[in-house]
Amino acid sequence: MSIINRIEDFINRNKLSIRAFEKKVGMSNGVLHNAIKNNKDIRASWVSIIIDVYPEINAEWLLTGKGEMTKTDLQPQKIEDSKIYDLFSNELKREINDLKRRIQRLEDRVG
Repeated sequence: MSIINRIEDFINRNKLSIRAFEKKVGMSNGVLHNAIKNNKDIRASWVSIIIDVYPEINAEWLLTGKGEMTKTDLQPQKIEDSKIYDLFSNELKREINDLKRRIQRLEDRVG
């Protein structure tokens, strides 16, 4: 089961609409709907925002599928940085490279 499937499970369990969820986390209309429809995961940055906006979500469950969907207590949960890096290193590398290319294109235009 992927992150997008777990997000969909959370939405369904909490009887939310996909649009209401998108709106609350600040996604454009259809971003999550299309990801679910096409079984594509979302950017790592959205996962971080979802965890911030919905603090009851167990971050480890969202990222790995391990544990319970929600926290039984709302004490801050720490996931080791190395686990987060392992889970998102490829996604982060792609995003960083994309940003570098964008910066280079802008610098080429200016200079």
